[in-house]
Amino acid sequence: MKVLIFGGTTEGRYLAMALTGAGIDVTLSVATEYGRSTASTVKSEIITNRLDKRLMSRLFKEGSFDCVVDATHPYAILATQNIRLACRDTDSKYYRLKRAESAAASGATYVKDAATAARLLGKTNEKALLTIGSKSLEPFTHVQDFAERLFVRIIPSPDSLVVLS
Repeated sequence: MKVLIFGGTTEGRYLAMALTGAGIDVTLSVATEYGRSTASTVKSEIITNRLDKRLMSRLFKEGSFDCVVDATHPYAILATQNIRLACRDTDSKYYRLKRAESAAASGATYVKDAATAARLLGKTNEKALLTIGSKSLEPFTHVQDFAERLFVRIIPSPDSLVVLS
């Protein structure tokens, strides 16, 4: 059996380790060098690159995988869409591995997206720690005094550092 896992999450890495431990041929695809570094204990081929639907479809055909597992981050919506479409276009079996949702924290405010969170922060003078992906950072740059009020923690990949410059 031959399995392609789109990972970058703890769940994807654990699945890859379990499958390779069971003697299954696994290829793990991660988007960043950071994802590759966290998967260094996985004994399988690791592809490091962001793939669009066209490249995914080519990989599925050339790799002759028995199935594709989408174990990407819950907020990697575009990646999940591309994986599903590429699986549909190539008649590949698709499985989605999602982490369990966390329980709601007492006193926390939940919003639907980064733009809504930025608007809420814009109505206060509070400081905030942002532990978000670089792709979600742009709305926060419009918050008054954002450089003094918002402390950003992102993975220091080349792509994310370009967004900050």
